[in-house]
Amino acid sequence: MATFPSHLKVSASLFSFMKHEHLTIMFTDIKGFTSRTSKSSRAELEKLLELHEELIEPIFQDFGGEVIKTIGDAFMVKFKSPTDAVLCGREIQRVLKVYNKDKDEDEQIEIRVAINSGECVVKGNDVFGETVNIAARLEGIAEAGDIYFTEAVYLSMNKNEIPTAEVGYRHFKGVPDEIKVYKVLQERDTPNKRSQTLISKKKKTSGGSKSHGWFRRNWKWVALGVIILFILAAIAYNEKRTVRNPPQDLKTQALRLGREAVAAINAGDRDLASSKIESLEAISKKYGNPPELEDGIDKLWKRYDEKFGAQEKEEIKNLIDEVDTDIREGHRLKARQGLDELISWRDSGYDDLTPIIDDLEKRFAARFR
Repeated sequence: MATFPSHLKVSASLFSFMKHEHLTIMFTDIKGFTSRTSKSSRAELEKLLELHEELIEPIFQDFGGEVIKTIGDAFMVKFKSPTDAVLCGREIQRVLKVYNKDKDEDEQIEIRVAINSGECVVKGNDVFGETVNIAARLEGIAEAGDIYFTEAVYLSMNKNEIPTAEVGYRHFKGVPDEIKVYKVLQERDTPNKRSQTLISKKKKTSGGSKSHGWFRRNWKWVALGVIILFILAAIAYNEKRTVRNPPQDLKTQALRLGREAVAAINAGDRDLASSKIESLEAISKKYGNPPELEDGIDKLWKRYDEKFGAQEKEEIKNLIDEVDTDIREGHRLKARQGLDELISWRDSGYDDLTPIIDDLEKRFAARFR
């Protein structure tokens, strides 16, 4: 975990009222909001955000959701029930589909919904921790109009109420393990050959002639299901063989990525360096985390921190000062954008930013309410 300069840390007494709860966290945001920001006046943006809130905030309440915070165009909401959270996401998309039906393209509101479940740290009205971080990362890959959720949600929810499809495994920055991702199947979605799960709504049939009639009507689908099961079994078998017998060029590939990461660090290209090291982490995980490769990755991250750590901390310090100034001087949009950037830094590993962001959020709310 990255640490933050001691002179910017908030007293540990702020953490005295923390508690842990198992919650389901939802993030939503508007598709293309950043580009709209650059093309719209402040009055137009305010109107868009107000309309956005009027359309979807009542839906959160209908499904037992509690809004933790709004971050520009985004909502962060907590639920006690994973099923309620997913049903809420589906209802939001239904309402927006109806709203968008007769609107011009530049008037439509399309949002992404991402949901994750797990243990969270609760402090006052705020919630944070790895469960929140994964939900935020998942929102970044969700498609507009879709509801994406993690395997933790899928295993806990009532699958009979919601048709779902598997999206696949995804690797998120700052999360050591790959996360299995699902999405809600909606009217515009149709299962395809690449889907690895069946729609979870099951039809009940009775015995006798009715069951024979059902089989006659659906034998093609039964046959297709059997074929898919054989294909999936073959894929799983081949993946296990691959893990047991890594390719001979694994070492060559790892060395190449390692050299490219070192070159990027030396050249001061922070984004390229982190991308190369994360690619190495993905390879290492795929082949069982070989100790030699893991040791090399640790050394690369250490070298990365030595090169860019001070630079990143200085950038964050300056950003905190800018947000503080923008709040005091009444620059609402700039302050909000700065806070969003600080939250991104926190989610990338600077956990010590949490109390600082909490304080700035309170001041922002008091200044612009």
